[in-house]
Amino acid sequence: MPLLAATDFEDLPSDEIDRWLRLRELLEHRVDESEDHQNGYSRATLLEYTQLINAIATELGLGTIAEAPTGNIHEVIDDFRAEVAAVAARFSLRANKRKLASAASVTLSGDVKVRLSEEIAKLRIFVHEAELTEQKKSKILNRLDDLQKEIDEDRVRLKSVMTALALCAAGIGGTTSFLADAPEAAQTIANVSQLVGLQKLANEEKAEVLKLPSEPAVPSLPAPPKQLPKPE
Repeated sequence: MPLLAATDFEDLPSDEIDRWLRLRELLEHRVDESEDHQNGYSRATLLEYTQLINAIATELGLGTIAEAPTGNIHEVIDDFRAEVAAVAARFSLRANKRKLASAASVTLSGDVKVRLSEEIAKLRIFVHEAELTEQKKSKILNRLDDLQKEIDEDRVRLKSVMTALALCAAGIGGTTSFLADAPEAAQTIANVSQLVGLQKLANEEKAEVLKLPSEPAVPSLPAPPKQLPKPE
């Protein structure tokens, strides 16, 4: 009986490293289950295991995991499995790091990029018109520029968004000019936060349901806000 059946390749993770880790774990379990308490592992099982470990990795574009053992398979299998385990540990750390980074950032769809850029442009106007020192204006505008660069690259870090919005709110929130524009400025800050939140939620729902996270989902966006009339 083969170590892997056709059904074992169904419902695998979309990421190549995660796929290999899942199948490797299954292979290790099947090999251990096949052990005979009197005779140990069969030669055929060990050879199949070593071939599958590398064949799966190669097909997924990960390259050779460990050099195929030569000589007596029973004498070298422990070294081979130890080398495979070390690579699996490295891959697991890499996958975990990627997932943490993904949780702290958002991939943007085209519609959201356009809307965010429009809101950032409005915030720049509010900053320029605020009664702030040039040094404070420069600090806030630099943050907005950094955020716009991330938007242009299709992915924003949540920390960048929150930092830029916090600086805008704190920097221009107490100025006299801001008080006249308070409704529109506050709404613009809220719009940026809402757009990023809607995009992240849409991406998470798509990844969970479709298992296709390669392209960002397109969230259902609210209508663009209308310009509020300034008070007389």
